[in-house]
Amino acid sequence: MSFNAIETFNSLFCQKILNDSGIHGTFTIILTVSSIISFIVLSPLADKIGRKASILIGLLGLIIGLTIIAILAYFTPVESIANWVWAIYVCTILIGFSWALVNINSYPMIVEMANKNNIGKFTGYYYSASMIAQTLTPILIGIIMSLNDSGLRLLYVYSAFMMILATVVFLFVKERKSSKEIRKENKSFLERMGEDN
Repeated sequence: MSFNAIETFNSLFCQKILNDSGIHGTFTIILTVSSIISFIVLSPLADKIGRKASILIGLLGLIIGLTIIAILAYFTPVESIANWVWAIYVCTILIGFSWALVNINSYPMIVEMANKNNIGKFTGYYYSASMIAQTLTPILIGIIMSLNDSGLRLLYVYSAFMMILATVVFLFVKERKSSKEIRKENKSFLERMGEDN
């Protein structure tokens, strides 16, 4: 719900709060490039420290990046916020790396928690939760912003709060299998496949 709010309203945020709609394009490019680099560079991290730890690092990075932008957007006068765009770009790099770290480990962690009899059910839960969040977020943040004088300044405040909430909930998730156990199982499966041939 946190990140979807930004995807929905960030172009309007850039136009109304940062006074430059072109910044949204730069924001998107920075976010995409930093995410791609993170996909490539940080994907082996889960093998070393586990998926839960990797996701927690990503969530903490997101909280830091979103909170800094939230503070800048909420407390900086509109006429001088353009002086802080560089800081927003730096935070966007952190957000891109962190979001990718969460993404590359979330669904694989679901798969690792399931077994061959309930993988479909777990996949359904994962995508249902994702779709419900994508449906509710624009409505919820839209209502919050329309009922408050701060309006779009609350976008990143909302996003940071939701990311903190997600992190608290995620702390209670138990990682059932370590990455080493998964690799061992996969190796055994491949060895059995070779024996069958």
